[in-house]
Amino acid sequence: MLAKSLNIDLRTLQSRIEYLQKKRCAIGSVDNLGYFIPLNEEERRAGIIKKQRSGITINNAVNGYTLAELDWIDQLIKE
Repeated sequence: MLAKSLNIDLRTLQSRIEYLQKKRCAIGSVDNLGYFIPLNEEERRAGIIKKQRSGITINNAVNGYTLAELDWIDQLIKE
């Protein structure tokens, strides 16, 4: 809705939000529900925890790519 009301595409909106976050603006996101600005410490903490969990998931994926043998699927099937 925000992208539409600003007459921009979603990628542009995400880029602008990332820019603002780098400038230390507290802008959170909720899975597929959009963005929000935390109004209190509880909301801020919830946003932090969500980002930490996302970071862990991304780190696990990067480690999988980095550390996996390229024939991992064949090895898995043999087991």
